[in-house]
Amino acid sequence: MGNNGRRTQIDGFRGIATILMVMSHCGILNLGGISNAIFFAISGFLFINPFKDDYELKYRKVGEIFRFYKNRALRILPTYYIVLLAVFLITGFGMIPREHFIRILYFGEAYLHLWYMYDLVRILLIVPVVMFLYQSAAKRTGFLRNDLVCMAFWLVSAGIIRLVIIRFDLYNLRIYQFMIGIAAAYLFRFIRKQEKVCNLIRKYSIIGNALIFYLYAFIILSSDSILSLLVPSMKTKCIGWMYFFTTSLIVSLLLILIVLYEDGFWGKVTGSKPFALIGRLSLQMYLIHYFLLPDTDYPSKYIVFIIVFTVSACLSWLLDVMVTKITRIIEGKVLEKKNG
Repeated sequence: MGNNGRRTQIDGFRGIATILMVMSHCGILNLGGISNAIFFAISGFLFINPFKDDYELKYRKVGEIFRFYKNRALRILPTYYIVLLAVFLITGFGMIPREHFIRILYFGEAYLHLWYMYDLVRILLIVPVVMFLYQSAAKRTGFLRNDLVCMAFWLVSAGIIRLVIIRFDLYNLRIYQFMIGIAAAYLFRFIRKQEKVCNLIRKYSIIGNALIFYLYAFIILSSDSILSLLVPSMKTKCIGWMYFFTTSLIVSLLLILIVLYEDGFWGKVTGSKPFALIGRLSLQMYLIHYFLLPDTDYPSKYIVFIIVFTVSACLSWLLDVMVTKITRIIEGKVLEKKNG
């Protein structure tokens, strides 16, 4: 855990997903599907903060839900609109045509890599309401407060939504990946409360760390560019983009293990400063890096990756500093108005 209370392993895992995403868009490894599964799983995992007991009870209060919306808006919207403004000032409607630009301003269209923002905003609008309804029912039925029951509810709900999407060929809103992250959080909380289980986890840490290694290896090997070297027929068989539900289960299991073994070898690697820093800048890098690709016309995709990654990381850090100052000013003005 970092000095500010953040779980650096989770930031680092998000950082690894960011690196895989940029590599994928630069044509090195086709792992964009898995990196997005990691993003959604982590967001769902942190939605109920499994490190605190009964954290999700706050969603019983309408005021807390609106506070959640406010905090997420301050986290996402300034960054999103500053990036779009910069793209418009530099390229006009050259990179994003006018009709698409207008719609993505209000998240009315899934366009280019911004489909993730389209999905994320809708998920963040829907899930707190679902949690409010569930917690309202749990208030009357204590059985629904059990961590394993909660896990089953969100996991089954995710499966039903996935089946409905497939059956009716609906837009593939990734809310079920977010829900799997929530289910993983409840499973982690259940494990954390079981002293005997925690003792076994510590005793057999070598097995847990070995499993983390194999899951990391699976993620890398699932790229069709690597799979095709082993089995030529697997060319274009992108695991992350074909098996959304399975991929989400795997990355959620990996997330739980990383947190459980945060003091182990892989916990320290995942939570190292470079990965954690990239993880904290993941939103900014997601938005920025794709717009840099058309200007990096080099014969080597590895040179493209180095340039795009370095430039987007630097710009993301500057943007993060700027947005942090803006949000602090806004929050200060609101607080001053309340007190005055």
